[in-house]
Amino acid sequence: MLRSDIGTRGGNELLEQFERLERADCIARCHASHRACLDLAAALDHDYGIEAVRFGTLLLDCAEINLMLAASLADCPTRLNRPLAMLCAEIGERCGAECARCVDEDEADACISACARSAHACRRLAELETLQ
Repeated sequence: MLRSDIGTRGGNELLEQFERLERADCIARCHASHRACLDLAAALDHDYGIEAVRFGTLLLDCAEINLMLAASLADCPTRLNRPLAMLCAEIGERCGAECARCVDEDEADACISACARSAHACRRLAELETLQ
């Protein structure tokens, strides 16, 4: 069902239900990305030097932003979450790209997938009209 169909079929109740589901999906995907980034950061071989340090910092930043958005969405669904959702999407896309570039695909697959799913959910959430 499309968002435009919801507005015409069931009024505000269906739209509110849709938005609650979008928030819940985003929260779950942010938690998964948080965990995947932390796992990869912990497994990262620091023998790569400064490149590993920079990449590890990006992983930790991505994990933190995902956790921050998930907590904010759970506590207060509208409070300044649009800019945070956009930031989360942007860092998730960047982190996924860096995972693919810096780490063996077998090691980074879970992180790449989790970051992509989280970034997509964050972008969808940022499009909601009720989100500030």
